[in-house]
Amino acid sequence: RLRRLARELVAAGAPGVIARIDDGHGRPVEIAEQAPWTRKDHLLTAGDEFRVGSSTKTMMAVLVLQLVAEGRVALSDPVEKWLPGRVPGGGAITLRMLLNHTGGLFDYTEDPALRPSILGRDRRRWTPEKLLAVGVRHDPLFAPGTRWSYSNTNYAAIGAVLERVTGTNLANLVRDRIARPLGLRRTYYATDSTWRGPYAHGYEPDAAHMPPGVPAGLRNFAGTRRNGHVDVSGNSPGWGGPAGAVVSTARDWSRFHTALMSGELLPAAQLAQMRATVPV
Repeated sequence: RLRRLARELVAAGAPGVIARIDDGHGRPVEIAEQAPWTRKDHLLTAGDEFRVGSSTKTMMAVLVLQLVAEGRVALSDPVEKWLPGRVPGGGAITLRMLLNHTGGLFDYTEDPALRPSILGRDRRRWTPEKLLAVGVRHDPLFAPGTRWSYSNTNYAAIGAVLERVTGTNLANLVRDRIARPLGLRRTYYATDSTWRGPYAHGYEPDAAHMPPGVPAGLRNFAGTRRNGHVDVSGNSPGWGGPAGAVVSTARDWSRFHTALMSGELLPAAQLAQMRATVPV
């Protein structure tokens, strides 16, 4: 039934699907299905690397909460303490607000300066500090702590704090504090377009096949054209930074979440903080 559903999704237009289910009893179920026209580029397998996108934020939150458990930072710390002068009004925005999207910061991905990178037409390397700078040049959306709004700028700030507190970069932090201890051999923080193993090719519609509601400035991705699509696999996810640059596999990501929710990565007090929600 799962394979049938995956095939239905491909038939509806998805270039490919990877699904993995592991209930802890017996052999995990792994499925990979792809559209026929994508086979010229790559034969998809359930073990292929892929970009986890905004699930990167879960890893960043783990890193912050590990530092909380070690007494190196506190969730009540204002961002101004760790990034002095970098965030206007940063004295009223705490690390907790950044993590749960209640700080009120504008989302940097909405700034036109990011469009060339999102489209794969700008190869510059974005650091957390540079991404944060783009976001905070806009007025805040609301007073800190008064509302909720999903913003990638919050995690750009989190990434900058992590690097400031630890004195090392995010790629090393992900490797040394999460990937290596858990044996995640295919999981890493990407800073450019380089893949380390076989990977799932990703596609966007080409300009002629974009849905009509997509703005003109976001219709023309860089990459090889095929069957009404553009292969964007060679475009760097670095513009996602601490908000979206991690690469993993279905098996590795399953292992990560199992370790997280069972307490291997965080003490009980910090895991409880991670699971605390706010009104959306």
